[in-house]
Amino acid sequence: ESKIFTKILKKSCIYYTLLAFSKCKFLDEVVVVCKKEHIEKLKMVAEEIKIPLKVTTGGDSRQESVLNGSKITNQKTDFLVIHDAARCLITDNLIEKVVEDAIKINGCSILGVPLKDTVKLISDNFFVKGTLPRESIYIVQTPQVLKKNIYLKAIEKAVNEGKEFTDDSQLIENYTSKKVHVALGDYTNIKLTTKSDIALIENMLKNKID
Repeated sequence: ESKIFTKILKKSCIYYTLLAFSKCKFLDEVVVVCKKEHIEKLKMVAEEIKIPLKVTTGGDSRQESVLNGSKITNQKTDFLVIHDAARCLITDNLIEKVVEDAIKINGCSILGVPLKDTVKLISDNFFVKGTLPRESIYIVQTPQVLKKNIYLKAIEKAVNEGKEFTDDSQLIENYTSKKVHVALGDYTNIKLTTKSDIALIENMLKNKID
């Protein structure tokens, strides 16, 4: 079973993600990329929230899946708001914040939070080569908001070169002259990755509800 259907306080992970996007005032449509066998289940969640949904199947990589999703967006769409479905603690306020940032500043904006820990650069045999300046390092989150026409041109170049990127904004960094702006995210905007994350996310959700 996909982790997006993991039960969090009796609701699936994707329920909370879609709920936040349903409240966002800037979005014209929501597209979800998933496995073919999950489409019907996903539509049932969307009906519960009463959010209109476009659904398509993913590819062999994140990059291919995002491209598949972008292809079925409205032709008039200016911006893509790309989000990890497993980041179920996202809020409509954070989504709107990063969208506004992209519109007002440079057309490409991502959420990020300052790194709290010291980071060491190490060699192949695990000796420290140096310490990276913590104040200039951010942990990247989603949504990542990218101007659609810029993203599509960048991904076309990546595909032609046979390059794969796991971070969407890397395409902008590598194939355009645009600079990606960082909007301050929130440390609670974590991704459901392991079973131990479930209790943490449930506690955070309970605090929100309380």
